[in-house]
Amino acid sequence: MVDIGIVEQGLVSSLAVNHKWTYLRDEEFCAVFPQSCPLAAHDCVTLEMLEDYRVILPTLNEKNCVMEEISKRKIQFKDHISIRLEDGSVMFSLIEKGFGVSFLSSQYKKECPPGVCMRPFSPPISRRLGVLTSKE
Repeated sequence: MVDIGIVEQGLVSSLAVNHKWTYLRDEEFCAVFPQSCPLAAHDCVTLEMLEDYRVILPTLNEKNCVMEEISKRKIQFKDHISIRLEDGSVMFSLIEKGFGVSFLSSQYKKECPPGVCMRPFSPPISRRLGVLTSKE
């Protein structure tokens, strides 16, 4: 249990260098696309399945686990849009209006509008979430 008043910041484990880091949970990422997209027929999708679509790449946190996986697997998207986003509602609006497909944390599933689908990746892509509690 983390004591009240000692949490400095919540973040992903890869950024917790030289700090005491307390694990909270793993968070899975999902592909996000319009309901009308052929990908909606699948229970899960691969990053490679996104290659033929315009992909909206969020650049707020460029060092995220999905971007690392894209780089590691040398995924080449047919087309992409880079955009700085701070919440999922803007991404949902862009996808719903047909600007492309993307990926978001599974925490946004509750906010997903009816015209948009979220499907987990296969293999799963996730990050570890936690809090910094004090310097080591």
